[in-house]
Amino acid sequence: MTAALDTVLILLPIVLLAAALRLSLLTRQQRCLLRQRLNLGTDAANPDYRGIDTALARLDLERIETVAETAILSASVIFLIPIIDAYGRSWGVPSIWLAVGAVGMVLGSQGLLWLFLRARSVYAIDAASGAGTPTVGLFMKDATTALLFSAAFIVPVVAATASMMETGHPAWWIGAWMTWVIIMALRELARPLVLALLTYRSRMLDDRELSQNLNDLLARCGLPRAHIEVLDASRRSRRANASVHGIGAVKRIFVHDTLLALLSRPETVAVIAHELGHARLRHHEQYLARSAATGLLAFLALAVAGEWLGATIPAQLANLTAVLPAIGFLMRPIAIGVRHRWEYEADAFAARHADVEALGRALERLHNVNIAPPQPDPLYAAFHHFHPDLRGRLSRLDTITRIDSRADQDAAETCTAPGRACR
Repeated sequence: MTAALDTVLILLPIVLLAAALRLSLLTRQQRCLLRQRLNLGTDAANPDYRGIDTALARLDLERIETVAETAILSASVIFLIPIIDAYGRSWGVPSIWLAVGAVGMVLGSQGLLWLFLRARSVYAIDAASGAGTPTVGLFMKDATTALLFSAAFIVPVVAATASMMETGHPAWWIGAWMTWVIIMALRELARPLVLALLTYRSRMLDDRELSQNLNDLLARCGLPRAHIEVLDASRRSRRANASVHGIGAVKRIFVHDTLLALLSRPETVAVIAHELGHARLRHHEQYLARSAATGLLAFLALAVAGEWLGATIPAQLANLTAVLPAIGFLMRPIAIGVRHRWEYEADAFAARHADVEALGRALERLHNVNIAPPQPDPLYAAFHHFHPDLRGRLSRLDTITRIDSRADQDAAETCTAPGRACR
């Protein structure tokens, strides 16, 4: 059994176009990195040399991912989804659970691929680069938690959507979208709890001086209710990071213990100021609003063009699930452009509320410890890098420093000018 020809002719070109673009971008990035490594010579002690080698290894893994994912999604659209749909209906499986099963098959196959690639990335690439690796038991625990966390929210969305589609009501897609928005909000509320309770071991900050500095920072930034916790990331990797979570006034900021070990107190304060910038400027809320708007368009498209995705509700939902990664990749530069703007805004916020020079030093140290390549291909970065490159961020911070210095100089001249009073 195979899918209807019109469904294949609509979906397969999208999947293949995204795959061809990904492979083309990988080739561009590989050439860019090889040129940079050639310019570095044979100095293996240079951190950029290690970053380039690690990035090249990841490109090889991404090629495997692209080819394997394209094969899985193509086979799902042409064979697997029609087979599951036909046999499920012949056995009398309710449409709602058949939809959950068909979507679960598509996502489950992608999840297994992700697990294999993630294991290879951690135990082959990270181990070779010196980034550190978790125990197999810890790795499997993290992977299982991530997959179950996703499933806990995907299953209700699929079941609710299939149920509303079955009613045949003209406005079913609005109800399905509202259900999805509610579940998405619940997921964001649950994410900090999963990080603090299930994935990592969290603790309070035990450095009193740093804690006082951060409390002063929270007050200056207008976020006195924000809560800072330290996560035991060192059990998994030497990489360092910090992140902000939460919706509304109460925010939780998670700091890796590796970051505290890497950075000085002023540098740590500057990094936390950057995260507080995301919170104060409501970047997370903007992300949720944009996601909600994108979801509304997706549900509207399903309502208008659902018959092109399949003859039955389970087939429509499963085929949409199969093609969404390709559509998401093709649209990714829009999301990355917004994310870059948010990162620059958070950097500027941190520069106003903390030591801008300490922030620059922290960014350089994090760039090295996280083994990032020195300069990516611009087109590749437009589709893959959700953070701006280091040089661009440091250049903007340097501009902020010069502007502030010039403003201070002008203020000093105003104070010393005859007949003028200082303000």
